[in-house]
Amino acid sequence: LSSTHGGTLLGLSWIGVAYSLTEPLARFWENLGFGVAYVRQSLSYHTGERTCMMIKALKGGPGRNLVEYAVGSYRPRLASLFSFSLRDLPPLLSLRLLGVNRRQTNN
Repeated sequence: LSSTHGGTLLGLSWIGVAYSLTEPLARFWENLGFGVAYVRQSLSYHTGERTCMMIKALKGGPGRNLVEYAVGSYRPRLASLFSFSLRDLPPLLSLRLLGVNRRQTNN
């Protein structure tokens, strides 16, 4: 990897991350502006957790529309999975994945 010194990389409009889904990690990536693009329905054989993929548009890049579409179109599918394969997720993690602000849930 090389430093961009604050500039953007040519041709790069979004970045993504994949990790073993836990509430602290989901909060960390959400606070950095990433949105949920995919949650694996089954548990990983190696970690015992689900894989989560999140994406973020880069500043000044054309990827904002793509990221908004990917996150927005996945949200209804994700919501439907909470009554089936994702029903064992903690409620706060479920709300975080749906993009519900945690502060709003404490009122």
